[in-house]
Amino acid sequence: GLPRRVAGLQPAHMGNPDLTNIQSEQAVVVAGYGALVVNNEPRNVPWWLPDQAQRLLIGYLGSAPEYQPYGVQKFIWDSDTRRFKQAWVNRNVSSPSCVPIVSHASDRVYLIGARSNKWTLEAIDWLTGKSAYHSVIGGQRYNPLFSGTLIDEIGRIHYGSPWGRVRLNLPADPVLTTR
Repeated sequence: GLPRRVAGLQPAHMGNPDLTNIQSEQAVVVAGYGALVVNNEPRNVPWWLPDQAQRLLIGYLGSAPEYQPYGVQKFIWDSDTRRFKQAWVNRNVSSPSCVPIVSHASDRVYLIGARSNKWTLEAIDWLTGKSAYHSVIGGQRYNPLFSGTLIDEIGRIHYGSPWGRVRLNLPADPVLTTR
C-alpha cells in the first residue's frame, strides 16, 4: 500500500484516460480538501521545434488556438470515505501558463486563460467546475508567462507579465467585493 502520509493517488488526465501526455508547469493549487491542476501540454507542436523547446512554445504562444492546451481538473479528499478522488473536470477552459488562485469568499478559482488568441480572466466554480464567467483582457502583452494570479483586498485580480504587473479593473466579482 501507500505510505501513511500519502492520502491517495489519482491520474491527472483531464477526464480523458486515453490522453497520452499532460504537463502542468505550475504548483498544484490546494484549498480546503481540494487540489487543482491545469494542463499545459500543447495540443500541437511544429515539426521543426526541438523537444526541449516545447515548454517555451506554450509559454510564449499558449494563447494561439493551434497550440493552446485545454483542461482543468480538481481532486478532493473525501473525509467520510477517507479516499482521494476526482471532483470534476472542465475541458473547455484553457490555462496555458498561469498559476490559478482559489477564493474561499466566492468559492471560485481564478486563472488567466485564453480564447481566440486573446488572454482572458476565467472564473470557475470551485465546487462544481462550471465556468462562472470570463472576460477578455487582450493580446500578447497580457501573457502571464507562468506567473501567479493574486486577488487584492478589494477583489481586483493581479498577475505578472513580461512587460510588468497587470491589475485588472474589470467589473468586480460581487461575491468578492461584498465582504
